[in-house]
Amino acid sequence: MKRRLGLVLIGVLTFVSWGDGALVGGGKSMNQEIGPAQQLQGKIAPGVFDMKEKFRGGQRACVIAQSHNTVDLEILVFDEHKNVVVREKGDGPFAAAIWYPLRDAAYRIEIRNPANIRCSVYISVK
Repeated sequence: MKRRLGLVLIGVLTFVSWGDGALVGGGKSMNQEIGPAQQLQGKIAPGVFDMKEKFRGGQRACVIAQSHNTVDLEILVFDEHKNVVVREKGDGPFAAAIWYPLRDAAYRIEIRNPANIRCSVYISVK
């Protein structure tokens, strides 16, 4: 089952940068290293990669993350008031967050690695 899901997501990742999307300036893809989770003040804090992107209102916005390791990735999207707009926890090395912004605005995107190992993640934003 996970193998089929992986193949479907790889197919989605292949085509995610084509066509129009909500990301101002067009879709983008990147590889990013995310550090391992760490213990801070008695609590476990996940490794985090964050970025800020501007999206168009009323159009579908999408963030997809695929780890090269078997870690349960999580994607969080915050608006300008630091409210969580989308929170998606993947089941394994894939996570995808899709939402429709209400208006043109910049959103902060966090991709979290809760595992105690460093991981390399392919990220696609559209």
